[in-house]
Amino acid sequence: MFKFIKNMSWFIKKNWYRYILVVFFGLLLTLLNLLPAKIIANLTNGIENNNLTNDYLIYNVLIPFILTIIGIYIIATTKRFCQNRLTTTLYYALHQRYMESILNQDATFFEKYQAGDLLTRALGDINTVKFSGGNRLLNIFIEAMTVITTFIAMCILNLKLAIFCFLPLTVIFFANYYLRAKVKRNWKLVREKNSLMGNVVLESITNVRTIRAFSKEEENLNKNLSYSNEAFIVEKNNLKINVIFQPLFQTIVAVSMIICYGYGAYLYSNGEISSISLLIQFAMYLALFQNPLTNIGNMLNNFYQSLISADRLNEVYDSKSRIEETKGKLIEGEINSIEFKNFSFHYENDSFDSVYNINFQQKLRERDKEFDQYIINELPYLVNIFHVNPCELGNVFMEMSDAWKGHYNIAFWLWELEDFPKQWEKYCQLFDEIWAPSEFTASSIRKITDVPVKVMPY
Repeated sequence: MFKFIKNMSWFIKKNWYRYILVVFFGLLLTLLNLLPAKIIANLTNGIENNNLTNDYLIYNVLIPFILTIIGIYIIATTKRFCQNRLTTTLYYALHQRYMESILNQDATFFEKYQAGDLLTRALGDINTVKFSGGNRLLNIFIEAMTVITTFIAMCILNLKLAIFCFLPLTVIFFANYYLRAKVKRNWKLVREKNSLMGNVVLESITNVRTIRAFSKEEENLNKNLSYSNEAFIVEKNNLKINVIFQPLFQTIVAVSMIICYGYGAYLYSNGEISSISLLIQFAMYLALFQNPLTNIGNMLNNFYQSLISADRLNEVYDSKSRIEETKGKLIEGEINSIEFKNFSFHYENDSFDSVYNINFQQKLRERDKEFDQYIINELPYLVNIFHVNPCELGNVFMEMSDAWKGHYNIAFWLWELEDFPKQWEKYCQLFDEIWAPSEFTASSIRKITDVPVKVMPY
């Protein structure tokens, strides 16, 4: 857990006041949760002493109980609001830091980490760290305060009974310590397999037509199924551990409760506990003590998983790009062209150059005046040819609305797929005629419009 806190120090330092606020409300809630046991002890004491008058019930039971319930509700609601806000802030901070890290990387980084893997980290691992860095971290601390406070209250009532009831509960800590290595190891394998599955899925989605063209859909499906089965086997081992945890905790809690009533009755019979009301109050403190202790065990189990997710995010955060940022601000007006002389490039893990001996000069488009002599604002011809993508015609129409008045307008469009986008049908009606460079493209456009479509090869 301390390693996780160290990894999250960048966020905790910036939002320390929010953590303190949640802990403060958590401490208040812990103290308020002790009061119902005291109120019920007062009621039991009144029954034992035949002192249940109306005034006793109102001032020692009813009013304290109502005020306690109202206080618990207000404090719990405020604590939950602050805690959820902190967790949400952490979620977006993790995402922002993740995106900043990725956008600063060079090509070598994307050779090592594929898109599906990065997406799995962005969605799954960030979510896991968010819950642990916000809710679980605070809940563990608050539950620990509840355990300590309640144990002190139990010791005040009867030290001997408190120690005997506490001894079985130590098994929870030993079980948790023993199983944590397995949980971390299994979770690391699960996240790695999920990343591989993400790579295959994203590759299949983005290249689905290429995959079909080369009949690789079955190969990709089998590959994804293999990764999925491997992840399931590892996840199943994790579930076995989780299945062991809960019944183990419940059994230990039951043993502790039996000791409370059995040994408590023995102490009462020997006069070491003065009244039944104190024994009931002690049992209620024990119930209040046991639940947080069990919750701590479960949350620590989740924390071990979060450590793996945090390490996976840190691999991205700590990756250093070999591209050096230019110091100072480049003024666009100072750049007229970019020139390459004998330029070669290769990826770090390749033994060959991807780009070899390139020589050319590229002028800045806004400063290239070579074609200015051919650009005019008037439309002197009756026929206009628009070599503009349909999705960009809105801007053209706004700037050149006169082109549609008294002119014969032709669109020249390219499309590499069998079906032309249905949402572009409305743009076809703006033209008298449409040209396409091939019969394949022309056929795809004809499916959605009655406007004449003609093949006009390059």
